[in-house]
Amino acid sequence: KRKLLKLENQYGQSEEVQVESIADGIEDFIEDLSTNIEIGKPIQGSIYSQVIDGAQKGALTIRSGSSGLGKTRQAVGDACVLAFPIRYSWKTMEWEQVGSNEKVLFIITEQTMKQIRKMVLAYLTGINESLFKYGRFTNEQAKVIAQAQQVLKDYQDNFIIVKMPN
Repeated sequence: KRKLLKLENQYGQSEEVQVESIADGIEDFIEDLSTNIEIGKPIQGSIYSQVIDGAQKGALTIRSGSSGLGKTRQAVGDACVLAFPIRYSWKTMEWEQVGSNEKVLFIITEQTMKQIRKMVLAYLTGINESLFKYGRFTNEQAKVIAQAQQVLKDYQDNFIIVKMPN
């Protein structure tokens, strides 16, 4: 707690209190609305992405919900959409252009690196995550997993995982 307080004091000192009338600078604000569009990169779920205006730079989006609701899996999926520009489709049997090519920092506290890697592989390959528990794949699935391994290496700087203690 002391370390956190020290950091808070160190970085909190530079913040200034701002007081403005709601009308201050309204002309510039309205003009900026038509020129500076503030929509971030799309994430999973087109409706949800539209509601929160996508993943915006400089913004922190937090999901809240009950335990076991799938918040981590959704967050990993969103991170994958942002970090990897391609994903395998079993419908077309090809790697398709889906997603972006952005840098993502993913912080975990309760999960293991292994669990997150399984989720990322499941996302990229389109193979149900439960199959990764047993490691028994068809020849086609094994081929796609090998290709996904190369995708992960090609875009390794786009998805960084940090494990922090509780």
